[in-house]
Amino acid sequence: MRNQADSKQEIAAFTWDQISDMLKNVSGIQVDYETFKVQYDNLPQLSKIVDKFDDQGITLKTKNQPTDTSGADNKNALMTSAKRAANNTLQQPG
Repeated sequence: MRNQADSKQEIAAFTWDQISDMLKNVSGIQVDYETFKVQYDNLPQLSKIVDKFDDQGITLKTKNQPTDTSGADNKNALMTSAKRAANNTLQQPG
C-alpha cells in the first residue's frame, strides 16, 4: 500500500473500516483503534511504517506526507499552493 501510494505520489491514509476490509480478505482479522494501538505498542517495527493513527484511521509513512493546515502560516501556504495549482491548470491547453 505504501509503495503504491509512493508511485502515485499520494498519501496512504485509510479508515479503520478500509483496513479491516483489506485484512478480512487476507487473514479474516478486523482491526480498530484499540486493537491496533495494542499491536503498535508491542511491535516497534510498526513505527517504521506508520506515520500516525487515531480513532479515524491510519496514515502510513510515504514520500508525500500530509500538510498540517492548523496554523495561520500553514493556511497561507495551502492557499498559495491551491492558487498555483489552479493557475497551472488554467494555463494548460485543452
